[in-house]
Amino acid sequence: MKSLALLLALMPAAAIAADPVVLPELYAVSGVEAGDMLNIRAEPSARAPILGKLAPDAVSVEVTGHSADGAWAQINAGEGSGWVATRYLSFSGSSWENGRLPEGLSCFGTEPFWDLRVAEGALQLQSPDQGRQRFAISSISDRGFREDRLRAVEAGDATVVIFPQDCSDGMSERSYALQVVVSLRTGDRPMLSGCCSIAR
Repeated sequence: MKSLALLLALMPAAAIAADPVVLPELYAVSGVEAGDMLNIRAEPSARAPILGKLAPDAVSVEVTGHSADGAWAQINAGEGSGWVATRYLSFSGSSWENGRLPEGLSCFGTEPFWDLRVAEGALQLQSPDQGRQRFAISSISDRGFREDRLRAVEAGDATVVIFPQDCSDGMSERSYALQVVVSLRTGDRPMLSGCCSIAR
């Protein structure tokens, strides 16, 4: 437990930009006509190629970054990331609460492929070589301020640390705003690293 407290103390505090919303967060599409769609563009520009579209009633859109001027929000779409006009997104409240994990949190990595989800008070870890493992959560730690995105989870023979950092899954052009390190006290792979998403 002392090593976990030391790790939390050494992690950098979350940077708070001019935008009061600390990312990642979930948004909903707003202000788009019912018969229209919100374009996802390759770059933060109205002239950039269109990569995809969001429905006018889309919810749980995970924003992982903003353009320098704040006019564009970076999201994941298909096998890559793209940009949508911020003015067409609305924010209704944070997915983050102190002492808890976001409801839609999922983490994943490669070499080997693995994924981690939260269900019924436990971490569910799935990998080809270890199958499905369940670790009952005993504690979720943070640094106690609203903008904090750092979480340390103790769960049986697993310790999971989630922290804000640009992350790539290594398999696509997607961009994530959270990294994770999973430390296991059982099995052949004592440590896993990867990315996390809060999208449901």
